[in-house]
Amino acid sequence: IPIPGRGSHFGDCFDAGGHKLFVGMVPFGSVEADIEAVFGQFGPLMEVFLMREKDGKSKGCAFVRYHSQHAADMACAALNGTMALPGCVRALVVKYADTEP
Repeated sequence: IPIPGRGSHFGDCFDAGGHKLFVGMVPFGSVEADIEAVFGQFGPLMEVFLMREKDGKSKGCAFVRYHSQHAADMACAALNGTMALPGCVRALVVKYADTEP
């Protein structure tokens, strides 16, 4: 979902700037606010997008976009492989998203 006042919907702004991270091992019961609460600690987020199946069920991964590369770097360093969200036994995978089509 877009963060109010910080950009448009994720699907509409693939090249909208910012620093996009892929987040894997997201518990299926998580919602965008859960992701925002964890990743917002490192800096202002432009947006959070939780991947979902056509039926609305979570795919267990998300994308977050930061304004600042420093914030994105800090989130990667602090969260990748080091913590699991409630409801998941495996640690998060956090890395820069591939931007190739």
